[in-house]
Amino acid sequence: MSNLNNEASAKTATQDKRKGTTKRPEAPKKVQMIEPVLRRAPQQRAPSESTAAFLRSAEAEANLLDSTRPRLESSAAAGSRSSNSRSESAQEELYMQQVQDALREGSPDVPGDARSAPQQVQKRPTSKLAPRRQRPVSPAQQVQQDLSERMHQHVLGGRLWYKECQDANQDLPHQLPLNYDSPDHYVSTFEPLLFEEAREAVRSTWLESCDMKKTFTVDITSVDETASGGVHVHLKPSMPGNRSSMLRENSLVVLTLSKPPAKGALEWVQGGRGRGPRRQNGSSDEPHHKRQRRDLDQQEGHAAMGAQAYNPDGSGSDPMRPAPLGSEQWASSGPGLSLDQQRQIVAEAEAAVGRKHSLLPVVAGVVKSAAWDMSGDIFVTVFPACSAHAHAPGSCCHQVIQSLRDKPKAWHLGFAGALISQEREYKALREVKNMKVAKYILRPQLLAEIGSEMEDHQTMRRMWPPEARTPQFLQFIRDQYDQTQQAAIEIAACHLGKNAQTNMEDPSLAILPFVLIQGPPGTGKTHTVRGILNVWHIVHYNRFLESLVKALARYANGNTYRPNVVRIGSEEAPVSQRAKDVWVDVLIKRYMDMDSATWQRRYTQLQEQVTKQTYEVAAVQKALQRTQDEQEQLEKALSSAVERSKLQEQLKRSVAEGNTYSYQLAHLHEERDKALVEMSRLEEVAPLARNEHGPNKRMVRDNLELSFVQEAEMVFTTLSSTGRKIFSHLENAFENVLVDEAAQASEIAVLQPLMLGCKRVVLVGDPQQLPATVLSRQAQLANMERSMFERFQKAGCPVTMLSVQYRMHPFIRQFPSQHFYNNQLLDGASVIAEANSRDVMYDHGYMKPYIFFDVSTGRESRQGTGSLRNQGEADLAAALFFELRSMLVDAHHAKKEGVKATKVGVITPYRQQRKCLQDTFLALCAENAKEVVIETVDSFQGKQMDVVIMSCVRASEPGLQTGIGFVSDIRRMNVAITRAKRALWILGSAATLKASPVWQALIDDAEQRGTIVKDATAEKLFPDMTELLLMQANRRSPTPEPHPLALERVPQDARVDPQALNGVPVQAEGHLRHARGGTMGVKMVPMGAKGSPMS
Repeated sequence: MSNLNNEASAKTATQDKRKGTTKRPEAPKKVQMIEPVLRRAPQQRAPSESTAAFLRSAEAEANLLDSTRPRLESSAAAGSRSSNSRSESAQEELYMQQVQDALREGSPDVPGDARSAPQQVQKRPTSKLAPRRQRPVSPAQQVQQDLSERMHQHVLGGRLWYKECQDANQDLPHQLPLNYDSPDHYVSTFEPLLFEEAREAVRSTWLESCDMKKTFTVDITSVDETASGGVHVHLKPSMPGNRSSMLRENSLVVLTLSKPPAKGALEWVQGGRGRGPRRQNGSSDEPHHKRQRRDLDQQEGHAAMGAQAYNPDGSGSDPMRPAPLGSEQWASSGPGLSLDQQRQIVAEAEAAVGRKHSLLPVVAGVVKSAAWDMSGDIFVTVFPACSAHAHAPGSCCHQVIQSLRDKPKAWHLGFAGALISQEREYKALREVKNMKVAKYILRPQLLAEIGSEMEDHQTMRRMWPPEARTPQFLQFIRDQYDQTQQAAIEIAACHLGKNAQTNMEDPSLAILPFVLIQGPPGTGKTHTVRGILNVWHIVHYNRFLESLVKALARYANGNTYRPNVVRIGSEEAPVSQRAKDVWVDVLIKRYMDMDSATWQRRYTQLQEQVTKQTYEVAAVQKALQRTQDEQEQLEKALSSAVERSKLQEQLKRSVAEGNTYSYQLAHLHEERDKALVEMSRLEEVAPLARNEHGPNKRMVRDNLELSFVQEAEMVFTTLSSTGRKIFSHLENAFENVLVDEAAQASEIAVLQPLMLGCKRVVLVGDPQQLPATVLSRQAQLANMERSMFERFQKAGCPVTMLSVQYRMHPFIRQFPSQHFYNNQLLDGASVIAEANSRDVMYDHGYMKPYIFFDVSTGRESRQGTGSLRNQGEADLAAALFFELRSMLVDAHHAKKEGVKATKVGVITPYRQQRKCLQDTFLALCAENAKEVVIETVDSFQGKQMDVVIMSCVRASEPGLQTGIGFVSDIRRMNVAITRAKRALWILGSAATLKASPVWQALIDDAEQRGTIVKDATAEKLFPDMTELLLMQANRRSPTPEPHPLALERVPQDARVDPQALNGVPVQAEGHLRHARGGTMGVKMVPMGAKGSPMS
């Protein structure tokens, strides 16, 4: 996703306040905020506005505490004298409550701006080893903490584990609507789905933790309930050296009473297996009603177990344990309850509870702090109760609290990740009402009304920004982009025109707050995005220059200006070196790792550069003033001259000379401002470079990050990263936001950058390709994977579609164009030229541009509860690659015409089949297997290969139709069959795949075009590989048997008719032996060998 700063901050420049220089126009606000930092030495630099606000808030609280402490301490002392039974923790609780009340009411010693927002006073748990008190938080931070706690309560409660809790909470919508009545309606619809998806993420991460055996035992030191429904639990590792140091604040953990199994941990929890034996003193993790039943039986003659009674005043060894039937507490709870009446109460409790108390105690919590030393103290806040059972102490989820008290030893702690992304999405969801584009998010039909006004091309031309209307730039656009790409660029940038901005009352000039651009496979979507950003930047940059100098000619000296861009986010995905060079973490590391000598040398160079540029600025300004004076004189002379031609020529030269000086002046100002900004960054890291004690590295890093982002003209980042704190510290809004792959993101995820004050959103994607990944089955049924792009499209919002594709051979393009894009895809000139050129690969009878191999004898298999695999398809895929490579190597050595460098990819919907393919290729192709990219379909979106082999896997036994699972998803199918450039070979069972209508259509289309190979197997199509395949099959089978198809000849009718494919006669001779030396695999060119067509 790409964000572009607004017009005011499109280009940064600081004013030169030195004497003797010409006053410059006002710089963007974003730079004004950082300007004071640029002019001061490190020891004199004032704190930033956010830092100053925090210091004022902290000072206000300190003043208030100082002014109220005598009164509060005397009050606490008086309370202590009047009631000796009051505990120290109760006194502290009263004291902190009085402080909080005083802060809430205000104090004469507190400034008004500090009293305007309530401050948070942390309540300390009653444990002696409590987490350290946190510093005061701002109102914005308090809101975020409240949202985070609300999410934890709903996500981590009993609904996470117990079916009873899930059945009691029926708040998930059945289907998401297209329009919403209000922001509250929007939030109430998406909030339960977001929580449910977060629960599934917690379960999945915990299951992976169990599978990887990332659990360890802990003992419970204390359990303290809170008024908000949470429970503070103090834990200690049972054994030294346990992995408490791996925990981080706000990470999630799961506590279970027994060690979870590596496989099937969720079923193990819900099935209730693993409960430990009852201890001899009668204390166990059995439910209340069972213990009461046992006590009643004891009174009728059975041995007493010595259970203790519940005492309302808090006395007794276990205040949460129920009293035995027949005791004084039972008698005092009613007017003379008999044993029969007590038995009736227990029976009713048993009937109400049913089976829920047979479940294993399990609870999830959030880590508040974890010691990294040998003590290993861990403070966790758990939320056992679901919302439906918040006030039902007898419910299954509430019983976990009792288990935590009864069984303090040997709990098992497992890792469950964190809810960082989900919390950011939740914050964005709650901020919908404050977004500038909120009404269009709620009612996208409004976009259809505006879009109908923009169908007139004359209207769009009037809105087109004049800064991008120069003949040179328009010619550049026409040369670089096709007509549909030009239309997309036009509609995405026409809002920047001055007519569109100054004449909002004219309906014909109303702008689209949301622009939808659909990019089918191979249509140059990324190329078009680059064009949009190019126009955005040119317009903003030129407007900045216009505010800097007058009468500036655009790119007067013909140079190309490259915008200042940064990239924010993690480096998980592989990126190019150019992308890494602008990654903000890399930029920060260069400064923080600087040694003293390097720092001093660079700082001295910058000082000298700034001094030199200051003199140059003065000289250019003097020359510019001279030309301006000359122009004034010539204009006066022209007004009274008879012979004007000579004066007009002199005036023209003077104006051109002045424009050149104007450009030079702007360039000098920019370069000097950049040097000043870099000097400020060096001053920030000066203490680190000198190895001085005291600097907070985290604060230094944050300040550097803020500097880079504020100075950037474009910020490239992921959707989730826009929720980082750095963006909340920026003063200027991101008025223009472009979201790439918008159809692959959930609607809630797209909301995150819209919080940053955006007025214009461009969504680029393709709803016909893979949607967002949604883990929860219930969320999937509610259509949570539907993107904002798709919802707006269905609501009638205009969509600009890129319709010229530059990837696929026309034979490959034919089916997806017909079935997914209403026959709108056209072939680009480069594709047509490539298809008409000779390709030696097509000389092979089984290696045409588009073939469906009907692997009718292959069978799907499942290992345990894992994914599916199909060995027959894996063998055929490896054989096809083997044959292709041998053919191309022979043609290369024979110097045949049409040998092209070829990249091969193999894709499959299933992870287990990917592993099967990797093993098979390695066994059959040895080192040459590294030349093939083998991936799942989902990970292949956005990629392309010359040749793509797709393994469908699904193949049920004859007469047994089991369905084809998510292979039937037409979006996944569309991605799979549009990755190839020159050849697409699909391997699958036609009989099984025909259960899906769209696969039925594909197979019928292949039959009509004569591009289907029936009864295809590796042994039948490539008999020379039979011996090698038989060896591999025997290795896989514990009882090797002769292969039934060994040495069988390929029937003539199983071959593809070359005439039906491309009209080029091809001879398929000798059962397609292309390897030199007789059998396949002999004298193969090693990977990367010089001259290899596959390298």
